[in-house]
Amino acid sequence: MRATPRRRKKAPASDAPPGPGGESPPPAILEFCNAPLSLANWQAQCLRLLRREGVLPASSPEGEEASLSRFTFRGSRATFGNVAFLRERFSEIFGEIAGRGRFAPRHLELINAALSQARGMRFRLERRFPARRDEEETVLLRPQTFDLDLLLHFAAARFLSGLDPRRLRRCPQCGALFLLEAMRRKRFCTPGCRSGYHNRVRVETGRQALYMRRRRERIRRRAGAGPSPP
Repeated sequence: MRATPRRRKKAPASDAPPGPGGESPPPAILEFCNAPLSLANWQAQCLRLLRREGVLPASSPEGEEASLSRFTFRGSRATFGNVAFLRERFSEIFGEIAGRGRFAPRHLELINAALSQARGMRFRLERRFPARRDEEETVLLRPQTFDLDLLLHFAAARFLSGLDPRRLRRCPQCGALFLLEAMRRKRFCTPGCRSGYHNRVRVETGRQALYMRRRRERIRRRAGAGPSPP
C-alpha cells in the first residue's frame, strides 16, 4: 500500500506586495521610505509600517485616524510633520549607507540616541493565529509603548541589525532604496528604471540627437538611391 504524500504547508502570506520582477517584498522600513508621503496618506503609510513590524494587529476595526491617535511623539500627539521628519532621516541614513557600501559611526549614533530614550520600554511575545488552515501559527515580538519616535527608530534598528551594507542600494533613476537578492551587479530597482535612465542619459549627452540626425541622413541617402521615376 502506497503512503499518501504529506501536503507541504504554505508559508504565511505577507500583506506586502511582491517586489519588482516577482521578487520577495521589500523590508517594511524601505517600503516606508520609498512610498510617497502626504497629508492625505501619512497615517495609512505609518500604520502599514507598524503592522508589518508587528507593533499593531494586521487588521483593526478602528479607522486609521483613530488607530493612530493613541500614539505620541516625544510626549505630544503624533503629526504629519513628525512622520515626515523621521522618514527623511531614515532615507538619508540608508541612502548614505547605499552610496558608501558600509556603515559610518554617526549612522548608528543617530539611532542609538533615539533608542536610549526608551528607558524601561517593555516587549511582549504574542501569538498570531493564522487566518487560514494551511498557514503556520507565528509569534510576534510586540513593543509595549505608544511613542512613535521610539517605534520607528526600533524598526530602523531592526532592519540595520545583521544587514550586509553592500546589499543596500539606491536606484539612480527613481531614487528608491532596495536590497539585492544576492551579491550580484544590479544598479536599478526595476527594468523600467534601467531603460528610463539610459534613455535620459542619451538625451542629456546629445547621443540621442546624434543618432536621430544620422538616421535621417541614412533615410535620405536610401531615398536618393532609389529607382528613377518612369
